[in-house]
Amino acid sequence: MDERDKQREVGKMWVGVFAALVVIVLICYALYEIGPENEPPPVNDTREIDAGLAPGCTLRATQPGSAVPVHRRPGPGEMIVGEVPHDAELDVISVRRSWVEVRGPLAGWIDRRFVVTVCP
Repeated sequence: MDERDKQREVGKMWVGVFAALVVIVLICYALYEIGPENEPPPVNDTREIDAGLAPGCTLRATQPGSAVPVHRRPGPGEMIVGEVPHDAELDVISVRRSWVEVRGPLAGWIDRRFVVTVCP
């Protein structure tokens, strides 16, 4: 085998190694995203702010004409676990930046843009 053939074989070997690494990374990512048993720990952002609810006020989902998405954790890229209908009353658990943790028809996190405070 001459030098040129050796270099060609070494090049093919590195392409195979790179392809195997890509496959391994994709499998690890898929296993990571499969389900709740594999999910990472919650976001460690401790900056919670007041929900801004006066006594007697409630929080309602608002997106006229469509349902409001509820996420597993705060963040636009987080998995959507379901939707609550427009004007659904929500119980606030906590608020983190621009995300509200709610309970109501469904538990999870809603973007603050899709909630309004309703006072009598």
